[in-house]
Amino acid sequence: MIRRATHSDVDALAALHVAVWRATYRDVAPPAALSQLDEERRSAGWRAFLDQPEPAAAFVTDGVDGLTGLVAVGQGTQSALSGLGEVKHLYVSSSARGTGLGRLLLQHGARHLVRHGASRVGLAVVVQNSAARAFYARLGGAETVRFSDAGPLWPSDNLCVVWEGDALDALLT
Repeated sequence: MIRRATHSDVDALAALHVAVWRATYRDVAPPAALSQLDEERRSAGWRAFLDQPEPAAAFVTDGVDGLTGLVAVGQGTQSALSGLGEVKHLYVSSSARGTGLGRLLLQHGARHLVRHGASRVGLAVVVQNSAARAFYARLGGAETVRFSDAGPLWPSDNLCVVWEGDALDALLT
């Protein structure tokens, strides 16, 4: 069951975010970035995110050991994502990978954005994240623009992945 995240989820959101991010980027991000992203830093970020007005929203799934997945969405804030509904975070715990949960969370977030007026949905993905890029391609996402993101932790090379038209319709079904 996918539910909307609340402030009572902040610590669990931060823990899942940090665990998945560190595992995903352990061979890509510099060591300083890996150590700087900790649960305290992410808790503050999640508190601020949950206070944002619609269409910003975070949705989660629960498992026996805590959160198993999350998707956070809102208006595009990067210039490469301007004018799009943006998937800001999509994380699935290692124990839930390969179950279809990532697809369900992405669909849920995209539906929320479309209900709030988005006709195009996009996200930024680090170029070296080949697993995520393949996942988004299987779901019909088109890689459009390559850009550099100074980021809060390290400068990364990113791609914008977009769903629009038939690809967005297919994602939503």
